[in-house]
Amino acid sequence: MGGTVRDQLWGLAPKDLDLVVPRPVLEKARSLADRIGASYVLLDESYEIARLIMPDGLQLDLAACLGATLDDDLRRRDFTLNALARRLSDGRLVDPTGGLQDLEQRILRPTSPAVFPEDPLRLLRAVRFLACHPLQPSQDLDGLLQEHHALLARVSPERIQDELAFILRAGMSSQLPRLRTTGLYAVLFPEQPDTRLLERLESDDLAWLGELAAAAKDWLDQPLSATRERRLSLALAALGGSHWLSSRAEQRYQQRVLELAPLALQLSENRAERYRWFRRAGAEAVDACVLAHQLDARAHLAELVRSALTQDQVACPRLPVDGQDLMQALQLKPGPQVGRLLEELGALAAEAGGLTREQALEEARRLSG
Repeated sequence: MGGTVRDQLWGLAPKDLDLVVPRPVLEKARSLADRIGASYVLLDESYEIARLIMPDGLQLDLAACLGATLDDDLRRRDFTLNALARRLSDGRLVDPTGGLQDLEQRILRPTSPAVFPEDPLRLLRAVRFLACHPLQPSQDLDGLLQEHHALLARVSPERIQDELAFILRAGMSSQLPRLRTTGLYAVLFPEQPDTRLLERLESDDLAWLGELAAAAKDWLDQPLSATRERRLSLALAALGGSHWLSSRAEQRYQQRVLELAPLALQLSENRAERYRWFRRAGAEAVDACVLAHQLDARAHLAELVRSALTQDQVACPRLPVDGQDLMQALQLKPGPQVGRLLEELGALAAEAGGLTREQALEEARRLSG
């Protein structure tokens, strides 16, 4: 039922299966998980909703019927195109709200005005559906979003983060006018950040990187946390970062790229200077350069991305000596001085394009002199 039936009618392969089963649901779900070797995840104890994750990744959501009948349950769903079910016994479609017609006409319509007070997360889910699918809002939808927008503040950050991730992946820019006019943007981002940087970031296809574009996209698609890839956290950084919709790790990431991006713009052609920036940037070098390009499209940013992705002699110079070599040759004890010497040798190697062992030890003696 729900999204499973909707996707099937749209000709899409469902990513999961949604079933309504008789109570007690959670007990049955645990038992089924044990029998088929699936992982059990409790989604909502009060509404008796559980998720089984199969070894092949397929997700099976089991829920109790909300109401005396299946029709009652469907009428309590969020949108008519999600208020569809197919009986397993005979395959008959159940459609008490006219969802099939709305689905065919690509209209997003609430099943009733009460759906948003019942679960305010649906306010953001409406925006998510409009961002992710070629849908048009029903005539009353935007008015209902505006009427109930303040209720979104009651929803936990964790639930909002999930919906916001879907919107960011699809591109938030298309929905910014709706988010603003309905008041939802002010709830999500009370500081009302400027969105121009985000809009430029979302429209950037990285063509300025030439043959490096695919590798940079792959890098930004890598996970930064359990729920977000780098490009999502980078998008939130473009909105100012460090807000309540980010974990502490993501906030640290956003603060770093916001600090690194302006510094990247200021870099000259001096290879030692660039090396020191890469040392500071670490794993966030590519991300910071992509963000910097939205501030000012300077040519050398592509060079920095190339260095970061290829780990060349500027970003990661290979030294012919290590700390042990320096301690032995210079009679040094373990400590910060060894680290400082290695960093200075790295800058010299970056500038020169490399050092021999003899050159490295000679420079180390000079620097420690």
